[in-house]
Amino acid sequence: MKKKGRFIIGMIIILIVIFVYAHISKTHCIYDKKIDASTYKTTSFYLNQTVSQEFKSLEKTLDGIQVKCKLTGNPENVEVKFRLVDNEAGKEVANGEVEGNTFKDSKFYNFSFDTIQNSLNKNYTFELQTYNENSENHIDFCFTDGRQKNTSLVIGEEKMENTLVLKTVTKRFDIETFLILGVFVIYIIVFIKFLYRMFK
Repeated sequence: MKKKGRFIIGMIIILIVIFVYAHISKTHCIYDKKIDASTYKTTSFYLNQTVSQEFKSLEKTLDGIQVKCKLTGNPENVEVKFRLVDNEAGKEVANGEVEGNTFKDSKFYNFSFDTIQNSLNKNYTFELQTYNENSENHIDFCFTDGRQKNTSLVIGEEKMENTLVLKTVTKRFDIETFLILGVFVIYIIVFIKFLYRMFK
């Protein structure tokens, strides 16, 4: 009876731990992930200009936007301002300012903001504006060839037939992660029990 009690308590603790770990930052790419990263183009020819990417949200909430960046020189004096606009409501729903020394070369930068509710299937425009760039020191944002469905990219005044390398970020419970972790834990438990019986 005591063994059963300990087993039940143990399983409850394991389920709680898995449940906590299954709360992740879920991302959705608006660009084609199959495109080789070595073919990405950058905004290096558009210094100190606004980059505007329209996209459709696939989640009920939004907690951030990730964009892949390339660095030229030492852009520590560069400033990047961002804002997110709800196209249907015609209003700004998030904004912020980031120092250039927080960016890393060839990495996604996470532009975080307070949770935006009721975002499912809504169209948004994410805008990036750089300041204090010069030909030797600047932050470039990556984009791919081809314009994906429900997207539109504008750099400066030029409408592009490309798509920014951008991911939406949503902090939520992910059932897929929960199930994978659950199956993995069950496998470990069964394997340990098998070894215990075999060498008992």
